[in-house]
Amino acid sequence: YRHFASLHTRLNKLTGADKFPRRSLQDGGRNNAMADYMEILRELREDSDLTQAQVAAVLQTTQQVYARYEKGINELPVRHLRSLCAFYKVSADYILQLPEGLGRPR
Repeated sequence: YRHFASLHTRLNKLTGADKFPRRSLQDGGRNNAMADYMEILRELREDSDLTQAQVAAVLQTTQQVYARYEKGINELPVRHLRSLCAFYKVSADYILQLPEGLGRPR
């Protein structure tokens, strides 16, 4: 757990997420980064003329679970992020709206 917490802290500092207050998804509070990626998911789906059920089938989940990702009720798991990147042929940086030019850790 400590390793994950340390990695999470470093990731927040790299992405600037540590500058935004953390809000609970259950209470409907969303920061801009969360709203951005939810909007990107919806736009990618709609631009591809797909239903939530069709995207859910790609992820091997239900339409209800996928709808919760687009609404921000559930956070998108990394395995689903990877699948969506491959499916839509976009980078995770695009979906997550990360700044360009981020380097790899040394």
